[in-house]
Amino acid sequence: MDAPFPVSIFNSETILFTNMVAQSTVSGNNVAFVNPELVNSYLEEDLRAGFLVNNAANNSYFKGSYTSRQDVFTGVALDEILLILAESMVRQDRIDEGVNYLNQLLMQRFRDFIPYTANSKTDALGLILDARRKSLVFRGQRWADLKRLSVLGSEPETLTRQIENDVVNFTVSMENMILKIPQREIDLQ
Repeated sequence: MDAPFPVSIFNSETILFTNMVAQSTVSGNNVAFVNPELVNSYLEEDLRAGFLVNNAANNSYFKGSYTSRQDVFTGVALDEILLILAESMVRQDRIDEGVNYLNQLLMQRFRDFIPYTANSKTDALGLILDARRKSLVFRGQRWADLKRLSVLGSEPETLTRQIENDVVNFTVSMENMILKIPQREIDLQ
């Protein structure tokens, strides 16, 4: 984990390799930071936390891209497939199967992992969605996930960012996720 980019390109978890060219506005360690709330949610035994590094200003940036460089990985990897399987099974009321897929992934992501169990669909989905958020950092999935979950009727979530002295809030709801076409464009028909 000491290497600047410790995940090797085309490793055994990569299924489909695609990436966004490095853009310092997206992936630069002095520009794009990981939300402190997310950083603080990783358990001590969670190996994924090793991909979050603090810079001189004590902001966390991500160095675990499947590209083995600063580029943002936008392809498909085994972790995402296992998380999709886990969520799909639970949404079909196949809770034990879903949690088993989640455990299959997390066994590779934790030191001394104790497999999860879930007593309800709600508990299982909570575990899976939490793992999804922690596993797919800087993979271009968060916005789509938030939109998908709002359509599925999840509780509205409020995203908060502090930029210098300004606090910006965005409530994730179906109506806020719609990209509206400007009236002048509609009038051009």
